[in-house]
Order: sequence, then structure tokens, then C-alpha cells
Amino acid sequence: MGKKVLVTSRSFGNISDEPYEILREAGLEVTKTGLDFDQAEFERTISDYDALIIGAHPFPPEVLERCDKLQIICKHGVGLDNIPLEKAKENVETISMEAIELLHEFETEDLFLEELLKALIHRKK
Repeated sequence: MGKKVLVTSRSFGNISDEPYEILREAGLEVTKTGLDFDQAEFERTISDYDALIIGAHPFPPEVLERCDKLQIICKHGVGLDNIPLEKAKENVETISMEAIELLHEFETEDLFLEELLKALIHRKK
């Protein structure tokens, strides 16, 4: 079985299913919570995932501590204040859609996916 990705961002892939198709074609198992997001369910299940595409909801540091499998947190949206960055820096890579948008004017979602895939496929964890 491939690595597992949890998508909690409500806006990720709303315009097109292509981002999900790209992830699945790369052999990743993708779960989207979207509008059905439940914080308690997130906190209970996030430790089962290798990657997170997070929206604006909180990601408490004590929850991150239990995430031994988590390799990458991708922020799809503006700001990183909902991610415990100091804790994440210890063993999780963080990619921000906002940072990618600052560097590139076009194709930001493609670049976002490219960075996610590189991080998941090339890491040995």
C-alpha cells in the first residue's frame, strides 16, 4: 500500500479533481475531509497518515507529538499560525502554498503538488 495523505483544506482541489488524480497516480492513498471536517476525528486519526494538506483548523502540538508517521505538512492557504512550527521542525517538513505563490506567479497548485510528491517519494522515513 502507498503512503497516506489526509486533506483537510476545504478549497484544495475544488476547481478540478486533477490534484487528487495526480496524488493517486503517484501511488498515494488520499482521504479528504473537506466540509465534513471534525477536529476530534482529525486529532484521533492524523497519526495514521504520512502527509497532511491542512487548511485553517488548529493542529495542537500535543497531537503532532503523536504523529510518528507524518513526514510532511502542506499548508494550503495563507499563514502558518495554526501549525506548531517549532515542534514540526524537529522531524516534519512544512510546505506553504503561500510561500510558493510568492515565488511563482503561475501554476502554484502544480508546484505545490510537485513539492509534496518530492518530499514523500524521496524521504526514507
